[in-house]
Amino acid sequence: SEGVMALYKGFIPTVSRQGPFTVVLFVTLEQVRKVFNGVEF
Repeated sequence: SEGVMALYKGFIPTVSRQGPFTVVLFVTLEQVRKVFNGVEF
């Protein structure tokens, strides 16, 4: 009954919550890759 706008109702809060986490995760993974570059397990 709400239509297409129901899809976007929680979009901004979700992005504002997940955005910083995703940035921190990406930066952390890149730093870990630099540290372990060339290390074989």
